[in-house]
Amino acid sequence: MVTREQSGNSDDDDDRQNGAIPQLVLLTKIDEACLEIDEDLSKAYWSRYIYEKVKKLGQILGIPVSCIMPVKNYSSETEPVLEVDILVMKALKQMLNATDDYFSDLKLKGEAH
Repeated sequence: MVTREQSGNSDDDDDRQNGAIPQLVLLTKIDEACLEIDEDLSKAYWSRYIYEKVKKLGQILGIPVSCIMPVKNYSSETEPVLEVDILVMKALKQMLNATDDYFSDLKLKGEAH
């Protein structure tokens, strides 16, 4: 876990926390953190343990839990694994949506060219 000191909160972080810069966090190695997830990755969004970790991380970083995406790292797999790919693709989709929203907001504010 990251402490507030490690998160590097500073005056520069004010822009990010006020919505100027979208923030998304990947919570990695969820299979190592929770035996239930290691056995069945489809439970990643249903695991109470992972949810508690996501909440704690959100509090430390000052971001909503909806911006923290649990993913499993490819570490020992030699072939693609559908469940791993689904978590990664969900996170990527969230990143692309946040980026699209950010640029739409800039355009509405007249800051983008």
